Amino acid sequence: MATNSTPLIRAAAEAIRNQLGYSHILVSFKPALWFGFCPVSSRDDMLINRPPAEFLDKTRIERFSHLLNLVYTMRDGDNTTFILDWTSISNRTCEAAVLQTGATITPEQPDPIEPTQCVGEKLQVQVNFHPGSGIPVDTCLFSCLPTNTRVFRGPEATCRIDPWDAMILYDCVACPGTPQNVGRFVTRKWDILLLKVCHDEFDHPWLVLNMSDAGAVEQPEQPEQPEQSEQPEQPEQPEQPEQPSPEHEAPTH
Repeated sequence: MATNSTPLIRAAAEAIRNQLGYSHILVSFKPALWFGFCPVSSRDDMLINRPPAEFLDKTRIERFSHLLNLVYTMRDGDNTTFILDWTSISNRTCEAAVLQTGATITPEQPDPIEPTQCVGEKLQVQVNFHPGSGIPVDTCLFSCLPTNTRVFRGPEATCRIDPWDAMILYDCVACPGTPQNVGRFVTRKWDILLLKVCHDEFDHPWLVLNMSDAGAVEQPEQPEQPEQSEQPEQPEQPEQPEQPSPEHEAPTH
């Protein structure tokens, strides 16, 4: 994130807040600008129209939650995983990687996707919690599969140079290593709505607009325990002859 001067950062933060707020209203009242002729599901509608989640920290420009990176492998490689920061510079490469690995785009692009050797494995979002939310940690990482990702090209009316694209990540889960005391953020899945801002002050241009609960995380099935085999019956022990009591012992001479 560029830090040219404090007044510039403050102005950028205010501009971003205004853009996020306005775009949220715009998506809510005119979803067709992003969805086109695609129907808006009740799940999408809840994510778009619900008030912004209060636990998201938007107090400072550096605290805005954002799409952090892409975990990927190389095509024809040895399945070694790499991490690529999802920045303004790498945005096209990251998008191509996830679109080639199952993500969808609306409206459909007439031109083929620019090929890339990167194979997207998962997207990671850094969510920063508001200090007054009562959550015992500042930050939590969530991950999403490319197959659970939808990219929406923004209308040119939002910005002629860099339209406000949107993205929805479905069924995001907290990354391994998240403290258990984060509670519902570990045990629940989340849908995340992001907006790509058109300001150079952000290294990571995809900012979190909203989050909504998408249900409980499926717990892995426990393997069935084998039935205990019955123990064979023990054979009855023969009765021992009674020992004579002391009073019946033969007298000694």
